[in-house]
Amino acid sequence: MYSNKNVPIEHKQLNWFLDSIIINDEVVKHDVSPLFPALQDQPGWRDMLIIDYNFV
Repeated sequence: MYSNKNVPIEHKQLNWFLDSIIINDEVVKHDVSPLFPALQDQPGWRDMLIIDYNFV
């Protein structure tokens, strides 16, 4: 994760079921690491649940 000024803030890899991170998208930039399937010639999946709150 990076600040809006591209300064590194935190590095967190989510490896286990229900690993979670909560961020404020207005304050933090984030990225995603590459995905490598367990079997070389098979497709791989990344399951994500994204909840977005907009306070008006």
